[in-house]
Amino acid sequence: MERGTLLTTGMAERGWDIPGIHWIIQYDPPHKPEDYIHRIGRTGRGESQVGQALLFLRPEENQFIDVLRNLKVELEQLEFCGNLKDTQEKIDSLILDNMEIQQMAKMAFKKFVRAYQCHKLRKIFSIHALNLHEVCRDFGFTKPPMELGQLT
Repeated sequence: MERGTLLTTGMAERGWDIPGIHWIIQYDPPHKPEDYIHRIGRTGRGESQVGQALLFLRPEENQFIDVLRNLKVELEQLEFCGNLKDTQEKIDSLILDNMEIQQMAKMAFKKFVRAYQCHKLRKIFSIHALNLHEVCRDFGFTKPPMELGQLT
């Protein structure tokens, strides 16, 4: 493989040695700061041993940047300002029309919420600060899938 992007959950924090990964994109917060370092380490396995990592944070989670900087992680902070309405509509349509993608979206939603429930830095990544209805919409559902049970 010449180039690759790894979209990952916490499964990729340790033990994987996949050459050619140039980007790590993280949607859920790592359970502890050291796990972030292990996740982004997946990008250093290619021939050039250079890679990029992107971690999505909500505005109230920006304190995590200070935590990472204290661990000597070099960071560049980017802010997104824009309208994702068209993108959300495409996601909604894709999920609605495909049962397999619906199941993956349910699993991703559940894992995302669970990452907040068991996070070591609960003052930064608070399950109580999440608007679960908005998070649900972000994963393409109008309401939390019933089979997931109580999430908070």
